[in-house]
Amino acid sequence: MAAAGYLFSSWHKTPEYVELFELTTDQDEVILRDKGGPAYVEGQVKLNITEPLQGAKCILFRFIAGVIAKFDDPEFSANLRGPQRLTDQTLKLWEPTDDDDQPVPLEAGKHNFTFRVKIPDHMPPSLRFERGHVQYMLVATIIWEPRTFCGLPCIPMSRLPTVSKKEVFVRKPPATIEPIVETLKQLTEGEEKKVRIVEQKGENGVAGGRTLWNPVPEVEVALPTVHAIPSENIPVTINASGGASLVELKWQLRQHHSFLFTHNAGFSFMGGKVDSASNVISEKNVKEKHFLQKQYIYTPETGHYPGLEHAVDVPILAPFEDLHKAAELCPDVETNVLKVHHIIQLEIKYRPKGATPKDEPQESKVEVPIVFYVAPSAFPTAVAEIEGAEKDGKDTLSLPDYEEKAPALPTYAEDEEGVRRRKV
Repeated sequence: MAAAGYLFSSWHKTPEYVELFELTTDQDEVILRDKGGPAYVEGQVKLNITEPLQGAKCILFRFIAGVIAKFDDPEFSANLRGPQRLTDQTLKLWEPTDDDDQPVPLEAGKHNFTFRVKIPDHMPPSLRFERGHVQYMLVATIIWEPRTFCGLPCIPMSRLPTVSKKEVFVRKPPATIEPIVETLKQLTEGEEKKVRIVEQKGENGVAGGRTLWNPVPEVEVALPTVHAIPSENIPVTINASGGASLVELKWQLRQHHSFLFTHNAGFSFMGGKVDSASNVISEKNVKEKHFLQKQYIYTPETGHYPGLEHAVDVPILAPFEDLHKAAELCPDVETNVLKVHHIIQLEIKYRPKGATPKDEPQESKVEVPIVFYVAPSAFPTAVAEIEGAEKDGKDTLSLPDYEEKAPALPTYAEDEEGVRRRKV
């Protein structure tokens, strides 16, 4: 039995003369900007063989990007899934014959197939947390011809595909604060005169801004409108230089999730509530909110002392033991099936100008948005854009001339149909 097992496993293995099959990219992350044009990923599929490539059906290159929202629902006794395909495109890097059925041998030696992938600026940033992810994958595969037995394909005796994968991380710093301003208007209806966002010029094209709250004219609370993560604190300033005195600042940070689930594993025999016509759970939308910081309190050590400015570094996350298991710091994202955004609730106690320590403090409360994004590891031009890259949509996802040539991929399809991710 052991000998038979070894024989079958050796049939499945990649031939020993394939010394290297590796997909590499020139950068591990790319930077997208809203309405700033596409970003590009370039790289190579490297193949080193000591003998001519025999028995290979083709070599494929695939670019797949998608969103998955996932949820274990006890009500339905099912694992719900909300998939959204962003793109899924494949081309042949090599095949043993050309269009005229003439042989195109791949001789022994080192072969490099280069590629160039376009990522449009409307795509979401990469995201990975417990409840879902946004992922961009590049996959290179050698597909082997099936072995035959009595003239028929015998899959158990055939080689498994040889695969090399590479994930590309897409970072998308906010390029404008306009959507945040609209959210603020919705949250502060009737309080517009007390809360505003002042746009500031950020570094490297990132939108900058300060959210300013004036519960009374002599008190101003300022905090960033957008904030890069990972970081531990958010800088907040309370300016009471108008003669008021700060008594207490309470801070609450909420993370709001919205999931759309379009299929599941809960069929009737599993006890789930199903649609009898299709035998699956119907489309389900789930909205949740979790506290990243349920209540942080800042109290000035100076006591009642009018006219001070207070600088506070507020921790983003509460102590671990106080966090809900589903609460996890992640960037804001908006797709068809997965949305994440963040809201801060501020509550302040203060004594107005001219008040004494014996006077009861006044209170005021407001909710404001804040946008989190993952800071790129660097902002070089080569990462953000490739100089001289075509912008007109031609040759999108093409392979430039190198040692081998390959046809261009089709133009980018803005396909948002929800489908399961397929394995190569």
